[in-house]
Amino acid sequence: HAGYDYLRERLSNLPGYTDAEGTLGETADPRHQVFARAVVEASKHWEFDADWRWIDHFVIADSPTSGPLAAVVPSYDELGARIAWTRGPLELSVVGQNLLHARHQEYGYPSPTNEFIQRTAYARAVVRY
Repeated sequence: HAGYDYLRERLSNLPGYTDAEGTLGETADPRHQVFARAVVEASKHWEFDADWRWIDHFVIADSPTSGPLAAVVPSYDELGARIAWTRGPLELSVVGQNLLHARHQEYGYPSPTNEFIQRTAYARAVVRY
């Protein structure tokens, strides 16, 4: 599976209403996004899937001026993967998320307290009945 999203926003205030930010707070979204996902059933008991995504940069502005009050969230790409072994109702898997970088920003102004999405990995056991 693969896809591409294009988002173009044109917002305005209704007549008689005002917005101190000039609708800029509502348009902090990436314009382009690309993704791909593959699932491989290697055998009766083994499955592998991977997903990749690229997210375009975008600007967060908290005023009608785009000067020092604006922040740019940089573009990034990431990869996720899962390998699973299944036997009857039991599935054992290992999953990795955000594998290309130790961490990345998805939203927010640059700040020491800004949260970043971090690389993660975990094992999982599922019993279906």
